[in-house]
Amino acid sequence: MENHPPTYAEAMERLQTLVEELENGDLDIDTMMAHVQEAEGLVTFCRTRLRDVSTSLDDLLERMKNR
Repeated sequence: MENHPPTYAEAMERLQTLVEELENGDLDIDTMMAHVQEAEGLVTFCRTRLRDVSTSLDDLLERMKNR
């Protein structure tokens, strides 16, 4: 696995894979728990990224409005 922070798209793709595997129901309890924990981290990452982008866009739009 590569050692770089995921992009939003990569995180969403991985999250979708985890959800599909969890919904399939063929996971042992340890793997299921690991998937849920990984998914939690990915959701946190995505929410933070969305919030950061929203703030940046708001700032940019405000600067453009004041020109």
